[in-house]
Amino acid sequence: MGFSALARKPSLSRRILPQLSVHDWGRLARKAEAAEALWLEAFGATGARRRGLRSACYNAEFFLFMAILHPFRALRYDPSRVQPQLAVTQPYDKITPAMQEQYYAASPYNLVRIILGKAEAGDGEGSNVYTRAAQSFADWRMTGVLKPDAEPCFYTYTQSFTVPGIDCGGAN
Repeated sequence: MGFSALARKPSLSRRILPQLSVHDWGRLARKAEAAEALWLEAFGATGARRRGLRSACYNAEFFLFMAILHPFRALRYDPSRVQPQLAVTQPYDKITPAMQEQYYAASPYNLVRIILGKAEAGDGEGSNVYTRAAQSFADWRMTGVLKPDAEPCFYTYTQSFTVPGIDCGGAN
């Protein structure tokens, strides 16, 4: 059974989503039908049947709770125009006023201009740290300082940290 059929039969999933109203189930059915149509468009009816698939989700009852991931093209500094080591910063909440000054002096393309811009006398609705950040970002993209990757990709991101006062047994 496809998940659009499941969405039209609330009794099948009432135990999982008991708070949904009849109106919500109607909306779910419309979304499910649209998703199923996209699945069939991508794989074709015969391709989906050949794979033994009847819906875009192997477990249709949990479809609403599953993340849908899409590759994207990250923006990166063009190393022929900007030295990345002069353009990157610490997280904005770790930047002191002295560090902010150093980052501003390091490069006109330093990320601090976007994530933690300087307040200026006369800032108002039309000109402020946010409008200047938006303008810098747009200018950097237009002039090629920031370029998108050639192909959409999935990117991994990891962080290691120590929680103060907690012994993690040497693991990071």
